[in-house]
Amino acid sequence: MDTTKTVHVIDDDDLLCESVARLLALNGYSVHQHSSADAFLAFQAQCDPATPAIVVSDVRMPGCSGVGLLKELRRRAAGNGRTLPVILVTGHASVPLAVEAMRDGAAHFLEKPVDPDLLLATVRAACESLVQERPHDDAAQARLKDLTPRERQVLAAFVARGSNKAVANALRMSPRTVEVHRTRIFRKSGATSVTELVRIAIEAGVVDPLPGPAHQ
Repeated sequence: MDTTKTVHVIDDDDLLCESVARLLALNGYSVHQHSSADAFLAFQAQCDPATPAIVVSDVRMPGCSGVGLLKELRRRAAGNGRTLPVILVTGHASVPLAVEAMRDGAAHFLEKPVDPDLLLATVRAACESLVQERPHDDAAQARLKDLTPRERQVLAAFVARGSNKAVANALRMSPRTVEVHRTRIFRKSGATSVTELVRIAIEAGVVDPLPGPAHQ
């Protein structure tokens, strides 16, 4: 079996978990389903840490959350040297949550309802990263290469503060001016959602990639 195509799907909603697992299985992936992050962590503790695999996990679940899962996997990786790419899926996206997830090592952050083609493309990219073991910073930087210095400043402030009003106050700009900059940033970067823009900004080094304080 090609272990680089092994995917663990974690969701407390049985129907959604089954739906995602079926989609991935029909596209050639070996899929394991887990009803919670705690169940997956117990399973993963019994596996060879060198075995490559990726994780697709909901964020809000009873017990350990998706972000909590990231933190625990990162802690374990510090001991065994092997990280598992984690794709988080949520129906309650926010800038602080996306920033925390990306800083804690999420490979991607998707919003529900997830387009099947987008999910498959994201999983495929995560699998390729296991084989290639190369950073994607160059691609992210290329998507932001046309930003002006002021737009980069607005982007960094937006990722750090999460709202146009907060950015306007921090940079002493009008909310309308911030909105104009934000529209241009989305157009130039090609981002189609706030969470995608956050991911690009962090991967490109526009904002500090190191873990910050947890958001409640």
